[in-house]
Amino acid sequence: MSSANSSRLRRLNGRLQACDPCRRRKVACDHGQPVCQRCKRKQWDARCTYTISQRSAVPFNRHASQGAVSQPPAQTSAQSPPPSEGQPRPSGVVVEGEGDHTIEAQTPASTPGTSTLTPNWKAPGYLGYASYTTVLDEARESLPTASADPATRDGVEPEQAKPGPRITEPVMSACIAVLRRIPLAEDSTILDKDYLVLFQWVHRIAQSILEALYDPKAFGMYVGKRRDDDGLRKMAQVICANTVKPVDDSLEAKEWVAQFTGNNIRWESIGLLFTFWDTARRQLPLQFHTPSDEDENWSRTRDGLNRCLALSNEFSRGNLLVLLMFHRRSRMESMVSGDASLRSWKYHAQTVACLTFLGYHAEHNREPYVPTFTSELKRILCASIYGGDKTFASFAGRPPLLSKTFMTTPLPLDLREDYLFSNHSVLREKAATTLDERGWSTEGHFTAATAYRARGMLKTIREDILTIALGVEQNASVDALLNLGKRQATIMAELPRSAQHRPEDVTSSGTLSEVVFARLLIKMDALQSGFFLDRLLLKRGYDSSAHLLVTSFQLVSDTLIVWTNFERFVSMKRDFEWILMTYGAPAGGILCKELQKPSFAGRHPQDRRITRSSIIQKLSLLVGFLEWVDPLAPNAELCNDCKSVIQLVLDQALNGVGGPAGPPVPLSSAMTTESDPMGLEFLGKGLDFNFDLMDSFDWLTAEL
Repeated sequence: MSSANSSRLRRLNGRLQACDPCRRRKVACDHGQPVCQRCKRKQWDARCTYTISQRSAVPFNRHASQGAVSQPPAQTSAQSPPPSEGQPRPSGVVVEGEGDHTIEAQTPASTPGTSTLTPNWKAPGYLGYASYTTVLDEARESLPTASADPATRDGVEPEQAKPGPRITEPVMSACIAVLRRIPLAEDSTILDKDYLVLFQWVHRIAQSILEALYDPKAFGMYVGKRRDDDGLRKMAQVICANTVKPVDDSLEAKEWVAQFTGNNIRWESIGLLFTFWDTARRQLPLQFHTPSDEDENWSRTRDGLNRCLALSNEFSRGNLLVLLMFHRRSRMESMVSGDASLRSWKYHAQTVACLTFLGYHAEHNREPYVPTFTSELKRILCASIYGGDKTFASFAGRPPLLSKTFMTTPLPLDLREDYLFSNHSVLREKAATTLDERGWSTEGHFTAATAYRARGMLKTIREDILTIALGVEQNASVDALLNLGKRQATIMAELPRSAQHRPEDVTSSGTLSEVVFARLLIKMDALQSGFFLDRLLLKRGYDSSAHLLVTSFQLVSDTLIVWTNFERFVSMKRDFEWILMTYGAPAGGILCKELQKPSFAGRHPQDRRITRSSIIQKLSLLVGFLEWVDPLAPNAELCNDCKSVIQLVLDQALNGVGGPAGPPVPLSSAMTTESDPMGLEFLGKGLDFNFDLMDSFDWLTAEL
């Protein structure tokens, strides 16, 4: 190694310098010294050099706090206020006005020889082994270092030599439109973190952005009650210049978040806030808004969010916060237009495209793995998107867009958010002392990572089920299906106590309602997969009808928990309709068929709780739950249809009108016919259930 590599080097944009092989191949480098991990794996120790000119890098002090960035002179200090009247505008920004006039802006206190901040929207992103560059890169690696491209020979990468971003008038108009949609400070409150157990890490980031946005020392002067175009233009110019800057994922939590807050605020920062403002409005009591108000608010939010995404794509190549915006948008759209709608599916597809473009799905295994703030957030987000993909596919019956075959990113470690947001040394210590050998926390806390780990494991089973149900070759054997059921049972049995639903927690004040709710969804996810497996087994002639009835009874019972304990789960009431029609209604159809054609007498041999009386009680409560649906809601008519069918079955069972005669009939025989081997024809014909209603619910609420 050359003497220039004795200390870690940084480029002018503040990022750590990559080694020569990684830089030429345009792949991620872990900046390890004397040899990075990628070069070690390829046995390129001799080639792993950090040759760089003195004018294009900033040495990094090893003794400084880990992750601290030495800011180059060309960058605006995080403490400096945004430019006001008479001050120069951000670097590299050309504002194109009407006519032939252009106003070129320069950076305050710019220094000669510094590179221009430029957008990375033409960057190729993550390129895997099968990419078009692999063979060429391998050939290039065999060349001596001196044969590198001229642009990289002197340490200046090609993207740094490009001209700065141009803000055309249409782009500036979009910027101003977004800034005008920012609410006043008094109307900008977001939900408390206790309402967002699965989103607390996102909440912390959003809260930091929110506090800095209205700071008079930052942009508070521009987002007050009086907003003029000149002031908003200045604010937009600063935000565009900030968005161009690459995000350094090697930083610790505080420094990483600072890249999106205060005077460093970016378009993705504002876009994230839009999602929280919409969520806060939806949590208002019903007397303050109607379903039509929610649709109108979401239409405005969606417009602002889409503009922020477009601006982020215009000025950057993407980052973790951009991916988070894509994911939250798809989840929120599903609540309005339905999970089967083209818009929801398109938004989800864009989320998957962003995930794979950034390469977050393909984390390279490094032993031993050392967790960092961003590495764990990437794992959490990847697990969330993967789970949401399986939810979409299960709901719409369409092929999933992600496959575990191509995903090497492991599930997140079961670490508390407090540990993630601490410095890296504390994070490493907690990972070593508070986790067991499987990655579960030994402290018994329930966090977002707990939910994503548990649901991620279950979603791998769901993917296998979907492969059988939706794949070209649907000839999976009965043994293969039974094996999937055993694998899922093993996963559920090995979950830590912190991830397991316990009935006593429903009435215990010592456990947060949001935690009880999240644990309940983990259990219901497993039950739903069992529901699918039983149906597939019936289709193949295997008598799983008794188990299907037990599973359906449990699904209805768990659905009713949130209804019979309404006050306990009132903060999650916006998810009730989704749970009702996703889990309760299909399972309720099985119970209805059991009432019409009983398969057992007395108590059920596999579950002593199940009797004819208990089935009637559960269905009666399910009718009450359906009646609760707001009559002004767009799905009220469909809920009413479902309720009417169940009431008809109950009337037949209780009044004896057209009731069954003769001895009990095995459920498999009662449910299946030659034309309907799965025994589900009654869902669409005999009982006329209309499951279009399921399109109206927030399938992804539990995913992120």
